[in-house]
This record gives sequence, structure tokens and C-alpha cells, in this order.
Amino acid sequence: MKIATTRFGDIAIDPDRIVTFPRGFVGFPAWRRFVLLPHRDASPFWILQSVDEPDLAFVVIDPRDALPGYVARVPAAHLADVGIESDADVERAVVLALVTLRGDPPTATANLKAPLVINPSRRLGVQVILDGSAYAIRHPILPQGATRLSPPSHAVLVTT
Repeated sequence: MKIATTRFGDIAIDPDRIVTFPRGFVGFPAWRRFVLLPHRDASPFWILQSVDEPDLAFVVIDPRDALPGYVARVPAAHLADVGIESDADVERAVVLALVTLRGDPPTATANLKAPLVINPSRRLGVQVILDGSAYAIRHPILPQGATRLSPPSHAVLVTT
């Protein structure tokens, strides 16, 4: 299947790699089908490209790359919406943070307060707002003075 994108031109994707977000994202409820594309070799960033809107793409990152030790404590009811119901489902889930880029990459931030949780076996995703967490909407990806990201540390998702 080919999709049109404004940043990468027409690209071929495997339809089995499309992830559907039944409720869309905060601020983008109308667009629900996305495909995750690698940014480039060895990059911590990924591109979440809309299948239906060529102009719509998000830069995403494993939140542990922005904050080692990050854990998304998500109510089980939110995870059930995307078919994450067992401990095995939780272990296979993919958690991503939306990245905001502002000119110079060291000023990039990740939204750790509202991560994306994807069930890869069902290809369903949800954006979850972590009410009551101390995580920031604009967490600097690089600590002040750092020049590269730290490696991820441990599990990223637990149910509450």
C-alpha cells in the first residue's frame, strides 16, 4: 500500500503496520490511522505518520530516552480500550512520547504527561493523560549541558 506524505513523498507501507487510535490524539481527534517510521539509523526518534493526512506527522521517542526510569502508571480501564488486559500484554505494549522540536534539537521536549500506548498485537493505540503524575508536558529531552541521550533503564508501563 502506498501513502502520500508531504515530508517523505509517496512511501510504501505494509497495511499490517497501521496502528489505529480509535479516539485520535488530544487536539487531533479526526485522524486515527498512523504508521511508525524509523527516523534514521541509530536515532532515538521515530516518525508517527498519518495514513490519511499527508501533512500530519509526529516525532516520537521512547520516554525512557528522555527520562531514564520513566514509568507510565495507567489505569487498567484505559488499557482495556486497546486490548491490553494481561501482564503479557503490558510487557509487549509500546509506550511513546510526542516530541516538540523548537529550532535547535537540544531544546526539544517530550510530552511525558500524555504518552501514547500501543498494543502491537492488535495494532491499537491510545493517548493517555496521566492525571496526578508529576511528569511534564514539556520535559527537556536532553538535560542541561548534555550532548546525547542516556540509554533506557527499565520497564515503562504498569497498570494501576
